Amino acid sequence: MSDNTLIYKAKRTKTLWFLNGELVKKVHISRAAGMITLFNINTRQRMLVPLAEFKKKRRRSYLVSETAKLLNLHRKLSLIHI
Repeated sequence: MSDNTLIYKAKRTKTLWFLNGELVKKVHISRAAGMITLFNINTRQRMLVPLAEFKKKRRRSYLVSETAKLLNLHRKLSLIHI
């Protein structure tokens, strides 16, 4: 008999976003309370923001692999040039 196991590829989730012009990282989401905990990379502080406000005001930040494709460099080399 052959082994028919399914292999699931994990989808990469976005954790870095721009919020009000500052780079933030998702730390924890509480959907029941409607709040999200963010770490502000610029000021090195944690922020507690309503989830609805975060979803309205967030802007996309690029992954290292996406930046490497834009610059046409290997992902390790793209970190040096940024």
